[in-house]
Amino acid sequence: MASIWQSSEIWFLVGSLLLLLVGAFVLFINQIDRSTPIPQATLMPTMMIESTWIPTSAFDELTQLPIIWRKPLEYEDPPPIPPPEQALQLIEVERPTCYGLANATYSCIGRLWNHGDTSLGDTSFDFAFYDTLETEIARASTTIEQRLILPDDFAPYRTVLPRDFAVLEAQSERTTVEVTHNATLISTSNARDLRVVQADGQLNDNGLYQLSVTVENDTGYPVESVRIITTLSSIEWGIVGYQVNEVGENLQNGAQHAMDVAIIPYALSDDIAHTVHAEAVTPQN
Repeated sequence: MASIWQSSEIWFLVGSLLLLLVGAFVLFINQIDRSTPIPQATLMPTMMIESTWIPTSAFDELTQLPIIWRKPLEYEDPPPIPPPEQALQLIEVERPTCYGLANATYSCIGRLWNHGDTSLGDTSFDFAFYDTLETEIARASTTIEQRLILPDDFAPYRTVLPRDFAVLEAQSERTTVEVTHNATLISTSNARDLRVVQADGQLNDNGLYQLSVTVENDTGYPVESVRIITTLSSIEWGIVGYQVNEVGENLQNGAQHAMDVAIIPYALSDDIAHTVHAEAVTPQN
């Protein structure tokens, strides 16, 4: 008797059944909605140290996630920043020129300009240096010795820094000038500008800059606490020195005072020039 698997009828039945199953599977595949996208694998960019933000998802470009490279700083909610006073907007502080001192510090001198229409006085400011974490690296407070800064004029300043200003600026992410005090109501105060009648100066062979200065009280009032501020500058070196000289005597209206001034410049140059400012105060009584 022949085996059942050798029967041609059996093989025909098995073949028909397989064809039926394949056809059903193809029909099922063709009925799938091709409008539905097949999700694709997305490679996130390599996180480099220069990066700040990366998308959280390839399907949501608006959602951002910060990369925390170090422990974040915790800030309190800052108060609203008020608009700056008009007078402070008109103050310009020049970058200083620094000269090394014997004690490994630097004496840095420059000029503060008044670009406004009103005289300024009693001005002080800070140089502040910050790193990338907004941590203060260094701070230097500066008080202007000149009590009266006329419109479109300047007052010299001096500040002492632990390193050269250019070095601190290069090491800092941000450098700021923060005006800490300014008196703008000079018109109601007793500070007075005096007329400089004569100011002749030159650099002698010993490296000393000598001047003969004469000032006059043309204010219409008797004055006291007379000050003469002399600034030396050079095209090559910038500000090379300044000096404040106090006059001990009072000056009646119309009176003059002559004095000799001697300044040792920080740097020697053939083109040193001088600027003289004279001021005083009227008695309060």
